[in-house]
Amino acid sequence: MAEAHAIFEARIAIECEITRMVAAGATRETLAPLRKNVDEETEYRMQGRIREAVRSSGELHILLGYACGNENLAGIVRQLVARTSLVVSLYENQSTMSCWHDDHGDFIKLLEAHKMQPAVTLMRKHLLYVEESLNLDSHARGPLDLRRIYAPSGKV
Repeated sequence: MAEAHAIFEARIAIECEITRMVAAGATRETLAPLRKNVDEETEYRMQGRIREAVRSSGELHILLGYACGNENLAGIVRQLVARTSLVVSLYENQSTMSCWHDDHGDFIKLLEAHKMQPAVTLMRKHLLYVEESLNLDSHARGPLDLRRIYAPSGKV
């Protein structure tokens, strides 16, 4: 699906630059919301609450956008994450989607250490892996249920 690929291309271009910006000036305070988010995502996964974990995973990228201090870039990331959520809900591959979350904890550590290039490399690898883990060559698994995708946890 060309549109899905275009979404990931845009995310890689924008989020890699945002990663540079955040890594250059990251402070404990700047990264605190990201660390909290990763802890929540890990807890959801440990509890088997995969839907909440996936939502939390997307929120990490949005928080990263805000951490760069540029509201315009943060808004663009928010829109791209929403579009990615739709793509994932249509084309997810249950056998591979469970592994990519480990990148987030490693990513935060790189930001904390101001390791700009390794953080950018990991962001690129992470987004490519998410894209590659989808079944984009298959047809959608049925009708799109936006209420299920965007409903608050447990309220479908």
